[in-house]
Amino acid sequence: MADEAEPPEELICPITQELFVDPVVAEDGNTYSRADLLEWFSGRFCELNGVHSPLTREPISSERILPNRLAANLVMEWKNKHELQHPREPSPPPPPPPPSP
Repeated sequence: MADEAEPPEELICPITQELFVDPVVAEDGNTYSRADLLEWFSGRFCELNGVHSPLTREPISSERILPNRLAANLVMEWKNKHELQHPREPSPPPPPPPPSP
C-alpha cells in the first residue's frame, strides 16, 4: 500500500517530480508546474531545438499555456487533507506582538 502522505502521481509535475505549483496545461496536453515549464522553454534543449514538449520531446508550435484549475483544486484538497504546505510556498509570517499598554 502506498504511503498516504505521498501525493498521487497525477498531482506530480513530470519535470521536477514534485507536487504541482500553479499547474498549467501546455500545447502537448500535459500539465506542468508553471515555473518549471517556463524554465524548460528557456532552457538549452529548447534554445537549440525550438520549443518541444518536456515529456515527448516532440515539437510544439508555441509556448502558450493555460491554467489547469482542476489540478490546482486537487492539489489544494490533497494538501488540506494532509495538512501540508508545499515546500515552495513561504510559511505565513508570525502574528504581530500585542500592543504594549
